[in-house]
Amino acid sequence: MRLRAAWQHVAMVALLLHLQPPVRAVVQTIAGTDTNCTFSLRHGLKKDGTGTPTLRLTYSEGVLEAQPTTDSDLFAQRPRLCRLDAYAPDRPVLLMVANSLPYLWKEWPYFANKVAFARKSNWNAVLWLGELPKDIASTVGPWCCASVVGAKLKLLAKNFGRKKVNCSASFAAEQLATRQAAGARRRRLAAYKGVGRSSYAGSEYEVNSNHHAKMAAASLLLRNSRVRDVFYMDLDSYVRPEDVKKAASGAKAMMQNTYDVVLNEAHGPRHPTKPHPFWLAGGMRWYLRATPFSVKFIDGWLRHRCGFKDQYALWHTLLTLGNDAKGVSYNGEIGRLPYNQAKYAALKPTEIPRKWMSRDLLIGEAAVRTATGAWPVHLEPESFGNRHGALLGEFEHVSTSCTSKLATARGPLEVVDLTCKVDMGKDLLSVPGLDAVDAAAWI
Repeated sequence: MRLRAAWQHVAMVALLLHLQPPVRAVVQTIAGTDTNCTFSLRHGLKKDGTGTPTLRLTYSEGVLEAQPTTDSDLFAQRPRLCRLDAYAPDRPVLLMVANSLPYLWKEWPYFANKVAFARKSNWNAVLWLGELPKDIASTVGPWCCASVVGAKLKLLAKNFGRKKVNCSASFAAEQLATRQAAGARRRRLAAYKGVGRSSYAGSEYEVNSNHHAKMAAASLLLRNSRVRDVFYMDLDSYVRPEDVKKAASGAKAMMQNTYDVVLNEAHGPRHPTKPHPFWLAGGMRWYLRATPFSVKFIDGWLRHRCGFKDQYALWHTLLTLGNDAKGVSYNGEIGRLPYNQAKYAALKPTEIPRKWMSRDLLIGEAAVRTATGAWPVHLEPESFGNRHGALLGEFEHVSTSCTSKLATARGPLEVVDLTCKVDMGKDLLSVPGLDAVDAAAWI
């Protein structure tokens, strides 16, 4: 009887811990982000070229009405987290990230498509616009410092005359040396995927890329008491008009589930007889419920940032949380592998030295849930573009580097063109449904 009472007490404590609101202490390095910002847009894309794409931003210091010829250093100095509508707990947030206006214009049709989806589905839309803050972009933590990728970052510094790198300190000196040395050495460094370069056009040479800005944005959103559900989508993704209702319905079902964090499986189809490793997730789209666990997850992902690719830190974060929950035994082993080897470590374990791979790195989500009693992370089968899957599987990824110039009243607008390699039987405006949206109306 006493044993039963003890278990009831433990269950009650666990329930209270689960129900407590998210911690409110924001990560210091992103505390200066302007969250008093709203946006609206006219997609302005007409087949006759007479429209004017326009983005209107109302932010703390004023108003900016941007068009394709507009650029601004506002977002390099201070990032803006801009909302389409007022926050409300019953309205999911669709989060998008761009580091600059030129990058946003390049993906303009797909950005407008997602904002139109939010309007039709009664969601809110939020745009992070700006560079990753310098103190985050230029520093890494102890795990990254000790990892294989961290060794490449140290090599970057060594090539410019600094023999020792304090990985917890700023890389400002290395950045300055990089810019001053330029020339042949910079071209040689460009061969390192993930070292000394950023993911988005217009960015400075930094240790960490702007891929990590999405975690900073989500960290701020989860601390807003009027935000309950956050869906993130890469900017270069879109949903076809005929799939809008299905996507919103699937997402609604997910919000009614019990998971705090949902990501998609990454890197290859599910093995028919083996579970997909519980940590091998992608970073292109995900869902977060506003809970203490989600805050711990997203803050950990940002804290473990390590170079160009954000998945490297994502995998380490999920494994660390699994270890904290006593579901697996993990002590940073992923850091022994370079990114591309870690990417396929669990799918091709025979290629990895046995002493580097614990059996726990090969187990699936169900085994972790059994071991912990309650594992609040779920991986959806990889489903970009196959029009199924609760994690906005109806959204398709624009996997091309082709560009086209769309005529506008302000001159040609160069955008990524999803139709350049595949004949879809429709033009660039018809596929994402922008031909059915009034080009002159404010969305």
